[in-house]
Amino acid sequence: MVRHRPGASASHGPWYMNDAKVFGDALKSIETLERLYITGGEPLINDRVADILGYLVDTGAASRIHLELSTNCTSVDPRYIERIKKFRHVEMLLSLDAVGDTYEYIRYPARWSTVEANVRKLKYEHGLLCKVPPVVQVYNVLNLVEIFRFCDAMDMDITMNVLHMPDRLAIHHLPPRVRKAAAAKLFAYHDSDCRDLTKSQVLSLARYLDTMDTPFKPDVIRELMLFSNDLDATRGQSFRKTHAEMVQLLAEDGFEWTDETRFAGGETKMRPARERDYAWL
Repeated sequence: MVRHRPGASASHGPWYMNDAKVFGDALKSIETLERLYITGGEPLINDRVADILGYLVDTGAASRIHLELSTNCTSVDPRYIERIKKFRHVEMLLSLDAVGDTYEYIRYPARWSTVEANVRKLKYEHGLLCKVPPVVQVYNVLNLVEIFRFCDAMDMDITMNVLHMPDRLAIHHLPPRVRKAAAAKLFAYHDSDCRDLTKSQVLSLARYLDTMDTPFKPDVIRELMLFSNDLDATRGQSFRKTHAEMVQLLAEDGFEWTDETRFAGGETKMRPARERDYAWL
């Protein structure tokens, strides 16, 4: 039975490394525990999460527990999956805010090809119930239909959440031209091949974007530009390339996206090629 992790301390380190807090407090009454939610960091590479899952399986409690687990899908270790599947009911919450190049921009340095393959493993190979809760933000607002269609193709539930902070990533400060362009794509998707399951959600989001009347704040978008350009300079990415449509729409509203940075300088950093370099995201 995996009850304690060797070296866990009662007085040092984060609370989840403290046996007294985890096994003596949070999991003290496992005979009455019905629902457990585990989020990250990334649970599927966290040894402490493996300890907790193993403990619940070995004590027989897992068969009574509804488990919700958030994952960024950068790693699928069969050892974790074996334990997860012992729970009464499992929901995997997949941290996918976009697909393809847009995903890679948001979730640097993850690779979409790896993540997509892992999503398919979780759903089809391991038969787990997968749900997707994207966060609507500046970096994905013009590409929301793509993530909806990805979930359509894989028959996964999707529930959108709208980001409000930090300001530079919040859609509320974008010019109406951008928000209405995003809304138009959602309206067209709703009227064409949208699943019945998500029609009301898509229509609600489209109307929300279309009627949003918060003022365009160029100073906030400038902050976004400097922030993004700093990231680009250190990551070897390009907002201008990945978000060309956004740059064009901003220009039409009088905001020119330049290459100005605030902090970054020197040579750019190349994207890492090894999966282990980005499994923590």
